Amino acid sequence: MRLFVVILMILVTAAPVLCGELVYYDKGSLTKGTVTSITDGDTVKFLPANGATITVRFLGVNTPETAKPSKRTPDEPFAVDAMDFTRDALLGKPISLLVSNNGSQTTDLYGRTLGVIILNAEVFNTKLLSQGLASRCFINNDCLIFSEWEAVEVEARKQGLGLWTNIGGRGIVINELHPNPVGDDELREFAELYNATDQTVDVSGWSFGIDEDTVFASGTTLGPYGYMLLTTAENLRSTYPEIPNDVSIIRVTKGKYGYSLLSNSTTPSQNLVVHLKDNNHGYQDSVTYNLKWDGNGANNTGYTLEKISPVRINVGDSRVGGMDDENWGTSSVLNGTPGRVNSIGTMTAIYLEIVLTDPMLGKAADIQIKAMDHNSQILADYQGTISLTIESGVIVVPSVLTMKNGVGTATLSFGQPGRIMITAKDTKWNDRCGMLECDVKLLGDFGQRESLIPDNLLNFNDLMRFSYYWNTGDLKADLGSEQCDGAVPQLISPKDSKVDFHDLMIFTSMWNWWNGGKR
Repeated sequence: MRLFVVILMILVTAAPVLCGELVYYDKGSLTKGTVTSITDGDTVKFLPANGATITVRFLGVNTPETAKPSKRTPDEPFAVDAMDFTRDALLGKPISLLVSNNGSQTTDLYGRTLGVIILNAEVFNTKLLSQGLASRCFINNDCLIFSEWEAVEVEARKQGLGLWTNIGGRGIVINELHPNPVGDDELREFAELYNATDQTVDVSGWSFGIDEDTVFASGTTLGPYGYMLLTTAENLRSTYPEIPNDVSIIRVTKGKYGYSLLSNSTTPSQNLVVHLKDNNHGYQDSVTYNLKWDGNGANNTGYTLEKISPVRINVGDSRVGGMDDENWGTSSVLNGTPGRVNSIGTMTAIYLEIVLTDPMLGKAADIQIKAMDHNSQILADYQGTISLTIESGVIVVPSVLTMKNGVGTATLSFGQPGRIMITAKDTKWNDRCGMLECDVKLLGDFGQRESLIPDNLLNFNDLMRFSYYWNTGDLKADLGSEQCDGAVPQLISPKDSKVDFHDLMIFTSMWNWWNGGKR
């Protein structure tokens, strides 16, 4: 897909006619004119060469909303960036406006003209998508080739640009959908969220849905590895009695466009989409689903759409350069698994474990990566590749490690003391797999005079404290560290719950090393 996009960009520059791969010119009319002002990232004032100024709402895209003082709403993430991008590209520039010949498709609910901006023989609307400054907004229109527009957004999502920078960052994912159940949709339809982390997450003010009309009430939380269900049903438990009692159920109402929760028949099909946004309107998850993602199909069959690996980020399916159809499928059990482990899921989560809990400067230490299920059992069949990003003067060898039987190990050399952040990413799926903070300590650093907080120094204060701990038998002076076998210092002993000669020698070695120019 990346190669295709590069070729497309080169050819568009050389042969403007390929702009037609994004739009059907013969199904619309072109009007030349000038952009006179910018209202928002996706809305401008347009002055035709012969005519009065009109307001144009860009077709196919939706940029974040800028602040609305009258509504006391702040700028949404990347709203100003999108507006600046549009202003820099279009203000005062001669453009062509493509509007559908179908009279029912020319204006929106607010009377704005719906159109495609053609700038220098290129479709400008998709420039916003490619920069991650807009998401797709597919209102049925004869001029648009929807799959090509979706492919542009998918590439931006794969690269984590703009709106997609922090997607999945809080660990709450869309995990199961039941868009078109057998029987009454409003009694059986549901969407499931899953917390793929070991922390309780406050989701107050988060929103969900096609138009994000469902806003979670203040105080709403989702516990570690917990589930939450959204539905229009008055009593979903009576329909699905297997839902665990501790699973929260949020009842939703129809949005402004009449959708109850999930769409199951819309034109174009790319509008089968739901978003999950946090309380700052930032995308946490978004999925464009297909009711026939595998042979069984979830279209009026009683089977649901389930995610296989919750930690794998949604970008789009293989028709448009993504891989979501490899990670979603229909449930293997009738009625799905609301509030429970997915019937086709692996529940893969990546955890980081430091083998060495008290590393020293200048010595090698191991960081171990484990692929584990929600019951903290190692997934022995996980064979992914993990890349590591480590900060604060730590050297990583290697920076990419291969998981074997669900476990991978990287060797680190600590160049300086202090807090470090370790982040793992699954290179196959581009998933954020987890992160860990740890402290790199100096053995024998007993802290400041009035505090035991380490100060990353070995000085007279530490000597006095060690002497005190030695004389009193306080185990704070037990300086051994398991699995320490580095070259500096030479004498290493495991912690043994004793304060003895070994600890004195370790402290002396560290003192000489630190004060001998090794800082």
